[in-house]
Amino acid sequence: TGYTVGGVGWYRKHFATPSTLGAGGRATLIFDGVYMNSTLWLNGHQVATQPYGYSTFHIDVTDHLLSGGATNVLAVRVANGGRNSRWYSGSGIFRHVHLLTTGPLHIAPWGVAISTPTVRADAATVAVAVAVVNEAATDAPAVAVRVRLTLPSGADGPEAVAPAQLVRGGGGKANFSVSLTLARPALWGPESPLLHRARVTVETAPPAVEGAADAAAVVDSVGERFGVRSIRWSASEGFVLNNRSIKLRGGCVHHDNGPLGSATVARAEARR
Repeated sequence: TGYTVGGVGWYRKHFATPSTLGAGGRATLIFDGVYMNSTLWLNGHQVATQPYGYSTFHIDVTDHLLSGGATNVLAVRVANGGRNSRWYSGSGIFRHVHLLTTGPLHIAPWGVAISTPTVRADAATVAVAVAVVNEAATDAPAVAVRVRLTLPSGADGPEAVAPAQLVRGGGGKANFSVSLTLARPALWGPESPLLHRARVTVETAPPAVEGAADAAAVVDSVGERFGVRSIRWSASEGFVLNNRSIKLRGGCVHHDNGPLGSATVARAEARR
């Protein structure tokens, strides 16, 4: 690590409780990367420790947020002892930090997984798995998940709804799955890196009372981009993408951006 021998660093962030956090809602801090041995306090309460420097992690901080317009204080201690890496690792908060607010019934962090198990020239199957969490005290009896696809051209694609199911309260989780078919799919590849978009929404059935709205209530939504492609590999063919052999050329590139250091800088990442 040369002259960058590490040390102990402190961060403090003052912020107001987001107005988007409604009654019964949840607030989650998401750290994309802190190198390393980090300890976090919110308003004097220790809320997390994270030893490893390259792992993304998230913490539910709802119960420690202040109300009534008071200012929250988030403190982060980072202890990089040095001599723990054979390349330049950097020190401290080197990736983005987000504060996510949701309702009590919401998609779990990193709760959407998209795959394309079947890809042909005439049709492709898109499989979407969604994990939904219910932080409310009571059960949610009829929860459905809707998936809408948007094509790379911007045109609307197919839509499907997973059957409604019960999601238990008190932190219960339910897993939903949706399968959609794309006709004559636009394939992702090095020469044409075309991306589709999936809009995933969590919906609850309307209340069965006179005068209630007919439409289901959308309680959470997430947008994800993905490529439609098939992958296989073997000793005889090597790496095969969309039924075409592709030679992989590249280097072992670490996360730092040269003289800019190890912090994630969007323009530097795009340039590289």
